[in-house]
Amino acid sequence: MSYHYRVKGPNTIYMKTFKDLSLHPAILTCLEGMGFSHPTEIQEKAIPILLTEKNVDFFGQAQTGTGKTYAFGLPLMQAIDASQKEVQGLIVAPTRELVVQITESLQKVAPKLGINIESIYGGVPIESQIRGIKKGAQIIVGTPGRLNDHLKRKTLKLANLKTLVLDEADIMLDMGFKEEVDQILSYSNSERTIWLFSATLKPGINEIMKNYMKKPVSVRIAKKIEKTDTIDQHYCVVPSRQRLQALCRFIDVNPTFNGFIFCRTKALTAELAEELSRAGYPAKALHGDMKQNQRNAVIKSFKDKKFPILVATDVAARGIDIDNLSHVINYNFPEDYESYIHRIGRTGRAGKDGVAITFIAPSEHRHISRLEKMYKTTIKKIDIPSAEDIAHIHMQKVTDFVQTIPGKKTDSPYHTQLLEFLSSLDKDLVAQTALQLLYTKFFKNLKNIETISVKIDSKEREYKGDTAPGQELKLFIGSNRGVTKKDILSFITKNANLKPATITKIKVTNSLSFVKVPHEDVSNVVKNLRGKMLKGNKVRLNIV
Repeated sequence: MSYHYRVKGPNTIYMKTFKDLSLHPAILTCLEGMGFSHPTEIQEKAIPILLTEKNVDFFGQAQTGTGKTYAFGLPLMQAIDASQKEVQGLIVAPTRELVVQITESLQKVAPKLGINIESIYGGVPIESQIRGIKKGAQIIVGTPGRLNDHLKRKTLKLANLKTLVLDEADIMLDMGFKEEVDQILSYSNSERTIWLFSATLKPGINEIMKNYMKKPVSVRIAKKIEKTDTIDQHYCVVPSRQRLQALCRFIDVNPTFNGFIFCRTKALTAELAEELSRAGYPAKALHGDMKQNQRNAVIKSFKDKKFPILVATDVAARGIDIDNLSHVINYNFPEDYESYIHRIGRTGRAGKDGVAITFIAPSEHRHISRLEKMYKTTIKKIDIPSAEDIAHIHMQKVTDFVQTIPGKKTDSPYHTQLLEFLSSLDKDLVAQTALQLLYTKFFKNLKNIETISVKIDSKEREYKGDTAPGQELKLFIGSNRGVTKKDILSFITKNANLKPATITKIKVTNSLSFVKVPHEDVSNVVKNLRGKMLKGNKVRLNIV
């Protein structure tokens, strides 16, 4: 067996090529046509096992972006009997976007092997998917919910299934798909093998391996941050109550801002997107409570540059592949260090520079130190931009714009008339006109930069929320359903028999409402409101 090497810095790294992995000649031709010669680490370790070991259950632990799709996709396609027009391979992925990406990747190879692939996900008519299956699809790529729809309808049968692949299994569990995954496994025949891929080894992953897999072979790829040389990483100490203002400052000081704002919760994601839009910063939310058609529309608009700011949760953003993002801002520190990797990896792609900024509370410095130590990276402290910083950036844009004017020519038929008109005006009036036009073009969209005070005392304690007494409750209904503060007040006082004066806070956002009630009345309120109808909608609520 031949080995090839390449030099990286002072070290020589020996590495196999795809030709050393016993892949089908047609697959090698496709890979060569795509410019792929050397496998990634997960591909190099997984493909030989999946190709040569019969009926092997496999667990591969590797983060997003390491080449997992071809690590399981190439051996899966090589094992398909193209003469048999029945489902032999099933790939389950957590989101529509990931299903589409997997399908597109495999379609670059599948036709050369005579293999038909059908993608199955919600939000589109089920009839076209049924037709695709009936035509003889040998590999199905789908989301858990829609796959179960087909299995229950018996439009998808897994009696002859050879291999079941669970991709991004940890994300599927995080999204609440455990029951759906269990159902899919129960529909498949007992002779099938399971190839499980996950970025993390969570308890739910161990449970799947214990309950469904037979002596699985495991391959784990070391965690690492890819391409840190193109990502300028920063952290900024900002108490919770000042983060919206700080975020606006960072956007204002970067006029070409185009990126993700990551939040921990769905509620905060929806609220922050609404607050930004209300303040004049075009933004949309992306979270798990959205319907598929809403999600699709938001993602498409963001990819088409219809708006520059996408506020998202970690889970909702998985599987979305968008290049040329200038920034990633972590509005909250992520729940685990691995999520930080996934978040910042969305900028600094394709050799272009990107910026990642993480907001932390004064008590969260240890997380930054831990990240630097774990991943051998540098995360620099950055201050919130001042009003002077923002003004300086935009004045530079004014200067650049004005300097280009003398060299510009126009073929407008109104050019002569406008020149004659300006010549007839007093010089002060011309200057005032130019001032107004330049202000409108470069400064009008800056929101109250002179009045926002965001000076941070490093010893200041993290803000714990508003000081109004009582317990906050979150109702999953908002102004998009026609609900007002008055409606919420009437709903609570009527159903929970509370006096209006005892409700110390009511806030209604686009999709959520927040109220504060006395601590001693919480159980009564939850019991009497949950499931009741408001504006024709059954109310769901949680204690914040």
